[in-house]
Amino acid sequence: LYYRMSSEPSTRSSTTAPPTASQSLSLLDLKKQHQTNMAVLRNNAYKAHVKLVNSSSNAAVVAARDSNAALAEVFQNEQQLEAQIKELAAQTEHFRKRMGQWSQHFLKLNQAMKE
Repeated sequence: LYYRMSSEPSTRSSTTAPPTASQSLSLLDLKKQHQTNMAVLRNNAYKAHVKLVNSSSNAAVVAARDSNAALAEVFQNEQQLEAQIKELAAQTEHFRKRMGQWSQHFLKLNQAMKE
């Protein structure tokens, strides 16, 4: 069926009759307009897609940079803690030896006093 696109009432019956020249021209115009509109929509969709990809990429870069900075800070803190642990272990060993020496001195002093 062919439909009239104008506001004039249809004088044809609802049978399938071949379109007139003005109707054919109108259909061609509608087809061209549709194709133009579709091209514009495809172009807009492509631009939106590119914008989305760029935004996602930028967000990923920012997130990676921030997480790398945080990771570097954590790694630096871990190194500082390990250095402090080594220092404390060395001090503990030194005090253990000193306590052993003091213990030996007190034992000798105690033995000497008993004699």
